[in-house]
Amino acid sequence: MRGHNARNPALNRRVFLSAVATGWGMAVAASGSSPVWGATAAEFTNPIDWKCDVIQTVGQPPRHRAPVVTGVSLQPQGQQLAIVGDDHFVSVYDLEAARFRENLQEHRDWVRVARFSPSGQQLVTSGNDRRILVWDSATWSRPTRLADLTHAVIDVAFSPDSQQLACVGFSQTLYVYDLRTGRLLWDAEAPCADMHSVCYSPDGSKLAAAGRSGTVRIWDSVSGKATADIAAHRQRVRSIRFVDNQRILSGSEDQTICLTALDYIDAPFRLPRQSAKFFDVLALDEDLFATGGSDNRVHLYQLSTNQWLGSLQGHTGTVSCLAYDRGLLVSGSYDTQVRVWHRQQNTSAWNQQTQSDNGWKLK
Repeated sequence: MRGHNARNPALNRRVFLSAVATGWGMAVAASGSSPVWGATAAEFTNPIDWKCDVIQTVGQPPRHRAPVVTGVSLQPQGQQLAIVGDDHFVSVYDLEAARFRENLQEHRDWVRVARFSPSGQQLVTSGNDRRILVWDSATWSRPTRLADLTHAVIDVAFSPDSQQLACVGFSQTLYVYDLRTGRLLWDAEAPCADMHSVCYSPDGSKLAAAGRSGTVRIWDSVSGKATADIAAHRQRVRSIRFVDNQRILSGSEDQTICLTALDYIDAPFRLPRQSAKFFDVLALDEDLFATGGSDNRVHLYQLSTNQWLGSLQGHTGTVSCLAYDRGLLVSGSYDTQVRVWHRQQNTSAWNQQTQSDNGWKLK
């Protein structure tokens, strides 16, 4: 680890905080304290007024019950939105026409995840039926079955070049497949047998995964060698996402969000503990990220100004999943609805009080 001194933890913390202060623009106080976001739980109430389109999911036969939504994915450079949940269907919504285009039934159980490839040409879905299905997003014809695993699949991630797919679930194994051949490239031992999230770094060189143990493990994406374990949380990690090639966000059932620099994995920054469990975290860009959780809200944070900006409100159930592309932030919820939020670019105008009071602080 760059700048790491195994014999002097206090020096490590001073080096880390200095790097954070100069590199990330965060407000830093005395180096002996624990770093946290400045806002308290009571302060996380400021509503942000982004234009919002509401999509009500539709019950399909034989149940005719609108599904709990557990996965959403926006097609890059396209107009399609994939929605999945506990009705076993893969629904495809046309954003331009504002209507459902397809309701696809190939899964036999709860569909946990849907991910469009970075190229937008493929959609992968998976869930409790243990199947990993690959769909052609142009035709939506019968999908290719990439794998039948022995356990439920909770999350999948495409490599940035759309050629590889990583997946995790109720097993202590991370799998990486070649999508061109369908061949398993490598697998590796995961931190626990209840894995919930996996992601690639933007440059494709790293893979990260996490689950019930609270540990985030990093691998070299080519060799499959584990390179680091981050003791980020005390309870199940629901979601991890890279902000850039050297920083990773993680959200947990322990009601905290961590931002970890991979050069300083022993000193992650944490938001103060909230009353809600976090179900998803998502970097919209290198400066702005969003969270969804059991308080039914989407929270927004800005890194360059060290601010919690406020929340997008409207859901009446847990916000379980998020997606973002070209200024559209999509949130899916247990309330059976999907909301499409139109990003307002002028973040400085969102809330001047929040801008002045809720920065990174050390307590």
